[in-house]
Amino acid sequence: MTYDTKKRNRNAIRSKKLIVDAYVQLMQVLPREKITVTAIVEAAGLNRSTFYAHFDRVDDVLEFIGNDIMENLDQIVAGLKLANVMKDPNTLVMRVSEFIEERAEFFRKITGSRSSYDLMQKFRDMIVERLIADVETVDKINDRQSLYINIRFAAGGYISLCRDWLEGKIPVRLTEATEVISDMIKCCIPDNK
Repeated sequence: MTYDTKKRNRNAIRSKKLIVDAYVQLMQVLPREKITVTAIVEAAGLNRSTFYAHFDRVDDVLEFIGNDIMENLDQIVAGLKLANVMKDPNTLVMRVSEFIEERAEFFRKITGSRSSYDLMQKFRDMIVERLIADVETVDKINDRQSLYINIRFAAGGYISLCRDWLEGKIPVRLTEATEVISDMIKCCIPDNK
């Protein structure tokens, strides 16, 4: 890779980050449908052609943000096994909590928006699907219907707690709450082989 290619790649990454940051800032003051390319490029200090070099339309920015977050969260839950979560939910909860804390400012900016809600629900569904997909463990469970309901309840409860923490309703660090959350998950997803 030549110096010019490296420089162009760095500039492209920088421009995309500026566009994303501008979009997130605008989400705080405008409804999503009122955010325009003009508003984004003005907030980012870029021109329209730079925007269109990365995105076709405004909604593509939000899709990019959501996909990036989901890719990161997907890496955290990769290889997730129900048996492991039933024995030690703290490992999973701690990893997700650390991810959210590291990006707290960003998540706080989008909290309360429909996009934030959709993203959290998508993550909850990903966790549920991963756990239910552990056929080896699920097949050993006597009451699968209750298991499924309990997994959805535990994942939804954790996501709701994260949202409350982001809104300042929980007075401790999210990672500090993991022990309590882990105990709740152990109660919700009992090992009833």
